Formats: sequence, structure tokens, C-alpha cells
Amino acid sequence: MPLFPKNPSNDQSVTIGTRSWTFNSTYGVWDKAAGSDTGPTGPTGPTGPTGVTGTNGVTGPTGATGFLTVDNGLVIAGTELSISETATINIGGLSFGSAGISFSDGVRNSALRTDSYTGHIETAADKTYTIDPAAATARTITAFFIKSASGTVTATLKNGSDTIKAASVSDSSGAQTSLANTSVAADGVITIVTSSNSSALDVIFGIDYTS
Repeated sequence: MPLFPKNPSNDQSVTIGTRSWTFNSTYGVWDKAAGSDTGPTGPTGPTGPTGVTGTNGVTGPTGATGFLTVDNGLVIAGTELSISETATINIGGLSFGSAGISFSDGVRNSALRTDSYTGHIETAADKTYTIDPAAATARTITAFFIKSASGTVTATLKNGSDTIKAASVSDSSGAQTSLANTSVAADGVITIVTSSNSSALDVIFGIDYTS
């Protein structure tokens, strides 16, 4: 059987092995088909040069506010930052201010210092007993306790010339109520003035305050 037909029609194809031909009736020839008998792939050429850098993308949105905020009292002068005594600073779950330190669980450590004056008068007399001749800082009297082992006496707790409490002291007295004039200024004088003494012995007292 011949490899090529004797009377081929136009565009008739013949394949022999890996080669193909197509008949061209216009010229009466067999044309080799495109891609027939393709040679082996050549080696990879060298890497081309790096392209130019692209343009910058658009600016992203502004981030969320940081965790440090100041409620009030913030003063900026040039490069210096100061916070007034009335400011409150919040950092995460903590709050720092004139009221003290507050934690996220509701616990508060007060910025106020609590302390007390205590004393013992063995034999009372009608006189003035100086408790603090000049308070180091401003303070607020919060409690007054006084009693005797025996006898009676009137003990007037004073803030300067102002009466905080006039207590009727006996062996059954103790914590006093209805205190007045409790705000003591820095350098203020605190005294106990005793009067109407009737053989009062071993008078003990305690004066609580915050500052």
C-alpha cells in the first residue's frame, strides 16, 4: 500500500511516525504540517532584569485610640506634660486619681492616709492638753473616742478655736458622734480642753483622721 494516496483530495492529511503532511491541490504538493517533527526544548534563557518598583498603596485607616487616656487636668507646655491634682488617668483596667487607685474588679486603694492620735491622762485637771501644735498636712478628723477609768470630766476636742466635740467623759463613755469642724488646715492646732473635772482618772482617748 503506498504511503501517500494516488488521488488525494485538498487538505487531506497523512501521518508517518511523528511527521504529518497535508495535500495542497492548488500546487499538487504535500505540505509539511506546522509543528510536525518538533525538535527538543532548548535550555531556559537567563532571567530578565527586575521591573521598576510600583507606586505606594493608599494610606490605611487610623487605628483605634490607645489605652492611655486622661479625663481632665492635662496640660501641655512645649515639650513638657503635666497633670493637675484633679486629673484621673486610665490605663487598661486601672484608674489613677485623687480618689486613689481603682482596679477593674472594683477594688480601690485610697490615696488618703489614715492615722490617729492616742493618749492617756492619768489624773485629769481642768486645763488644755495640746494634741498637735502644728499639723504637718491638712487632715480631716473622722472619729473621737474618750473614756475614764473612774470619775467624770468634760473634754472638748478643738480645731484651733472651733469645737469639734464636747464629750461628757465617764467610765461608760466611748465613741463620740456628731463631730463638727473636722477639717484641720496644715499647721492647725488640735487640743483637748478639760473642764468640770470630778476626780477623773486614767482618761484614755483616740482621735482618728485622714490626710
